Amino acid sequence: MKSPITENPVLRDAFLGGMSHAACTVNIVTTDGASGRAGVTVSAMTSVSADTPRPTLLVCVHRDASATPHILQNEVFCVNLLRDDQSFISDTFAGRFSANILNKFDCADWKPMQTGSPRVVDPLVAFDCKVVSAELIGTHYVFVGEVRDIFTAERGSPLIYANRAYGRTTRIDPVTSLATSQSDVALRIGCFHTFGPLVAGQGKQIKRTTSDHNSSTRPEPNYLQFDLAHAGMCYAPLHHFGIRADKDHHHCEAIAAFPHTCLYA
Repeated sequence: MKSPITENPVLRDAFLGGMSHAACTVNIVTTDGASGRAGVTVSAMTSVSADTPRPTLLVCVHRDASATPHILQNEVFCVNLLRDDQSFISDTFAGRFSANILNKFDCADWKPMQTGSPRVVDPLVAFDCKVVSAELIGTHYVFVGEVRDIFTAERGSPLIYANRAYGRTTRIDPVTSLATSQSDVALRIGCFHTFGPLVAGQGKQIKRTTSDHNSSTRPEPNYLQFDLAHAGMCYAPLHHFGIRADKDHHHCEAIAAFPHTCLYA
């Protein structure tokens, strides 16, 4: 593998660190044809335009990847956008199991698309493409593909890669207005799969201790404290636990949801 050429190694490291925070879908780019079948894990994939004669997208593949010469010669590829339960396919095509598996394609079942490029039988989405341009920029080829066929699953969520780890998407409902987003009351919800104490009685009022209640500036965050001396306690699975706070976080209201049966202390 050739050494990277850079004028500023510090800037390069900062760039790689910054880009690690950019969440991406995880894709297997495959090809098949006269040059043979090959595939590689890719996170750099995005749409180019839906308004070209055929929709176009691009993928960036390292010049030293084993699949690169096959894509160049076959001039076709398929982007398999993986579901969040298919990280093992990504790991396989990234070479992490090379000592255990000789043929990467043995990790899943495949079906040929219109161009002949393989797709996973059950990906979230698959884009079958004809290469329209290939440009080497630094260490990567930028392949622009003209989409010829698309497979879309009826259900599922994408596998995400961010902060150098796999993840899943979480839906965030949009605010209805700017005023709503800046309201004095906020609701925070957390989910915990464990057992722990809960204050008996929904809507128990609690106070937040601060370093200086009389300060004109907003105090630093501090822990919420429950007065448990006179509160009934129970132990229950903490599936849902919420805290509703005013805008300045000086007063909070605990909101808990737990099963009907619990053991009181």
